[in-house]
Amino acid sequence: MKLNKKLIFLILLYPLFLFSQIEGDDVYVKAGKAIFFIRTFDSNGIKKAEGTAFFTDPNALAATAFHILKGADSVYMVNKDGEYYYFDSIVKAYPAADIVQFRIKQKKAAYPFIPLTKTMLYEGDEAFAIGINSEKQIYAADGPVSIIRMFQGVGPGLLAMINMNEVHNGAPLVNMNGEAIGIISFPLVLKYEVNFALSSKVITDEEDRLAIPLTKKEIAEAEKLEKQKAKEAATNAKKYEEYDFKTLAEKEKELKPFGDSILDGCNDFSKMDALTDFIPLFVKALKIRGSYYYPFDSLKFMTILNAPDNTFRLYNWTLPFTNQTYRFYGAIQKNNAELDLIPLYDFSQKTNLLTAEDSANTNESWYGAQYFDMMMFKHKGKKYYVLLGWNGNELISHKKIIEILSFDEKGNVVLGAPIIDYKGDILYRKIIQYNDAAIVILKAIPEKKLIVFDHLVPPAPKDKGKLWLYIPDGNYDYFKFRKGKLVFGEDLFENEKLPKEAIDVIPPKK
Repeated sequence: MKLNKKLIFLILLYPLFLFSQIEGDDVYVKAGKAIFFIRTFDSNGIKKAEGTAFFTDPNALAATAFHILKGADSVYMVNKDGEYYYFDSIVKAYPAADIVQFRIKQKKAAYPFIPLTKTMLYEGDEAFAIGINSEKQIYAADGPVSIIRMFQGVGPGLLAMINMNEVHNGAPLVNMNGEAIGIISFPLVLKYEVNFALSSKVITDEEDRLAIPLTKKEIAEAEKLEKQKAKEAATNAKKYEEYDFKTLAEKEKELKPFGDSILDGCNDFSKMDALTDFIPLFVKALKIRGSYYYPFDSLKFMTILNAPDNTFRLYNWTLPFTNQTYRFYGAIQKNNAELDLIPLYDFSQKTNLLTAEDSANTNESWYGAQYFDMMMFKHKGKKYYVLLGWNGNELISHKKIIEILSFDEKGNVVLGAPIIDYKGDILYRKIIQYNDAAIVILKAIPEKKLIVFDHLVPPAPKDKGKLWLYIPDGNYDYFKFRKGKLVFGEDLFENEKLPKEAIDVIPPKK
């Protein structure tokens, strides 16, 4: 019982215990060496999912939650010591049980691993969940586990008195013998509203009765995808191995304190000082090989958006002042060998709101905003990137921005384009002003070529025309891309076949 007492002491000391503080060659440390952080991206380089994975044997075989790898185009993996792994192939998948076994490219003789148990677990046995976050910090939480229960359509599961969260997505549930008795699926935790892990018997059952293998159609699709990826595998492997993520991780550590101060500095002077130090360091980091693919996860104050065609990346953040005004910063990094960087200079405070919708701007006269979404349209060979953002430079009102970004024949940034048809007027961008106490939805639905936003009205007839007082009335307006134009429409659900749940979201206010 010595190990149990030690773990209980640690959990009482910290609700989620930082594993790097544990010393000694015991079951916890061994488990910590076998897990690694995993993040997946789609074909446009946009993040799909992230969580924890772990080795299940010494020969580079690993396991995690199936949804993390499902449909992924590229995979980023790193352990607590900053060692990067490179994806090889899926070995076996159990989609309904949300479990997948996969292999990494083996670069050493053996890897630390957590074996999958074949033994029976008894009610009340102690176990612990162990996960790792994007900053390579390891967390463990323990508690008793119940006996195996069958979940219809899923398979055998384990209920646990353990505080599971996103960091444990795909993580192992480990017994006191150092064996994985289950794999945690955070989507299923949310679905069943219990602390839940799929039993490792999904994989280890000798008769495979509990396994839920891929269907023939899924196998065919997976094989087709593997063949497509095989053509790029050698090039991509070499490319990713050449990325200098180690140097970028060191630069990120230098940048993080300045980034934190930009957002939460004690006064405006400290925020500006931090910004002055941050920008040149960040520019240097973006010149490092592989920076275009590096996540910069610890820079929480910053939004990073990848263009849908993966031709550029947009870095964007806000400097909040104590007088409730804001200044916006941004930079566009092109996905080319030179990693060309184009800064954006906020000109919104010097722009008259009455004329702000009527002209194209350069990167030096940007109508600043904090962007939270991007979509792309193409017409007659010309690409338009639609940026959705927020601007709060009014004390009593805020604005949502629909900005049009494109590039001229020389590759220069053009902000604004005469493609927005709003009630017969042709605009270069659309600015939606509203009362600062309201929450206004602005949402892109790319598959329908729609941009949807709240219909705004004055709170009283006497306030008509006072845009700073306008509030949502529960209806939705929209723009739809037609023949090279974003054409305005009202009464979304009356005119477009769209389920109401597609709008049931509240996007970031800042």
